[in-house]
Amino acid sequence: MDINIKLWTDHFARLFMVFSIVFYLYEMVIKYVVDGGDTICQKGFFIHHISSLFIITPLIINHYIPWWANPIGFLHGFCIYFPESKLITYIYAVAIMYFQYSLYQPPCCNLRYYNVIRVAINGIWVFCIYLLIGDCSNFLPLTPD
Repeated sequence: MDINIKLWTDHFARLFMVFSIVFYLYEMVIKYVVDGGDTICQKGFFIHHISSLFIITPLIINHYIPWWANPIGFLHGFCIYFPESKLITYIYAVAIMYFQYSLYQPPCCNLRYYNVIRVAINGIWVFCIYLLIGDCSNFLPLTPD
């Protein structure tokens, strides 16, 4: 694996990551204005999105995007669309664990700014704990709480 070769797929993934950042920023503002941030589920939501911003940004900045970063966004969409599916949630959790493991493996452990990702990924686990403690759902209601 040569991380110095620029692949068109990296540009494709980078484009979707930029859209994700823009959407997360927009969604956090709207969600806070509409729902607030008082419940444990709402706090978990904000921790998740803020952590994700610190995970996605270094991936965009680097010229190489590892293959194991892309399934996270793909599976995240399935978790939102199928909020009650335990199987998808478990597959997503395994993908996140593999993502975190891979951050510490060469050549990615030596990539610029990946130390930010290694810290920010812990916010995702805090989010998962909040989901369990608050008995939160991935379901996104169309009306405010």
